[in-house]
Amino acid sequence: MADPSISELRAMAASLPPTKACATFAAALGWQHLDADARLHAGRHFLDTLGAAIAGATQSATETVVSTLKLAGEAGSDMPMPVPGRPASGMGLLAATHMMGTAAHGLELDDGYRPGMMHPGCVVVPAALLLGARLEKSGKEMLTAIAAGYEVACRISAATHPRARWRGFHPTSAAGVFAAAATAGNLLRLTAGQMESAMGIAASSSAGLFTFLDGGDVKRLHGGLGAREGLFAALLASQGLIGPPNALESGNGYLHSHAGGDLPENDYSELKILAAGGPADSFAVTQCYLKPYASCRHIHGPVEMLLALRARHGLQLADIDSIHVGTYAVAAAHGAPGWSEMTTAQMSMRYVLAVALARGKVTPAQFSDAERADPGVTAFCSRVFTSVDDDCEARYPGLRPARITVTLKNGRTLAAEVDEPPGEPGRRLSDSGVEEKFGHLAEPVVGKQAIERILAHTRDLANCANVDELLQLCVPLSTPRHSSQTVSV
Repeated sequence: MADPSISELRAMAASLPPTKACATFAAALGWQHLDADARLHAGRHFLDTLGAAIAGATQSATETVVSTLKLAGEAGSDMPMPVPGRPASGMGLLAATHMMGTAAHGLELDDGYRPGMMHPGCVVVPAALLLGARLEKSGKEMLTAIAAGYEVACRISAATHPRARWRGFHPTSAAGVFAAAATAGNLLRLTAGQMESAMGIAASSSAGLFTFLDGGDVKRLHGGLGAREGLFAALLASQGLIGPPNALESGNGYLHSHAGGDLPENDYSELKILAAGGPADSFAVTQCYLKPYASCRHIHGPVEMLLALRARHGLQLADIDSIHVGTYAVAAAHGAPGWSEMTTAQMSMRYVLAVALARGKVTPAQFSDAERADPGVTAFCSRVFTSVDDDCEARYPGLRPARITVTLKNGRTLAAEVDEPPGEPGRRLSDSGVEEKFGHLAEPVVGKQAIERILAHTRDLANCANVDELLQLCVPLSTPRHSSQTVSV
């Protein structure tokens, strides 16, 4: 029997309940199914995530993960895997995936999907690249697995947003385990039944809370945990472990536990999961955003407006009496976090706008210990106010609208508004901009020559015979300087 066309595959999946729909689609997806747009954006998001992972490879959270894995005996594998941005560590496949996922999510520069409030790259790309390298897969096979993983990540997260958010769950790890399982399962060539088992196994690791808004550095771990546990689930399924069926729509399953009503009798079996968040006939990887600023995505619109006003009017901290941001409720909630740690500062509307105004940019360097202790910046945070704007709330999550009003000390007011921040599908970063971002992030770690060779490979991934060759280019020749406070974009 001939392989189904993409339209036939979509129709087949659409006739199934949610778990089988995702499993069938992810297991059957092949390079021939991807249109030119999907192939292009799978490559762009691969490169963007790779840059974030290399830059985050020696940040403090990643170093803690590495030392803890070694303490737990995870080093010394007889089949060690390289990790982008890291010197040889002796880690096996699962530990290496854990490390890369942590690094990719660690500097708040990784990609995302607005309708699901999800960061798919940090869970999908580590599984795709590292397992792909272990299995000696081609660039086409890796990109196909990435597209499959993004589809599952985005559709599941969109189906539960924003209810999952208000229940306290972080989709990057909670939905990310399914995405990493789908990515790995596609590379392992699991059958649809095995893929459903992988998703069922992954469901037991579906976790991750928004408690990081209260302090600490745990958010960095979510990409690594999602990537590792999803990959582990797919490997277990490939070795014959049977997972529970219907893990999404079951009364005991993900949709109920993470975003459902109070009763398990709610029926999710008719949910068209592969249409959640956008058109069912387009690939979700084409609808994801790339980040220009090193902060929570919900703050990017206000940052862009403030930086533009700063440049246009020559604004300084001393000129301004107050800044008020009106936006949708999910973004307005970021007016609460403080800036005691780098993680919370990157989630804080007050701190990000204050440091953007003071420095004229928002890179990882603006969240260093010294910057967060600068009295000029921190004192200004009390002049930044955030509230829910009814019109913005009505248009979210279709858009990320925000309005900003800057009141000067001379009584003059400056105002601006934006429907969506830069990097969204409607305001894409250019291909050259994506490559420049990668270079800024990765060059301090792997060097200029490696950057040129990596870019040459990624521009021609469709003709790459073995992605392990690309992975080897991402390993620094010597231990790079600790990057959590020094990377700039």
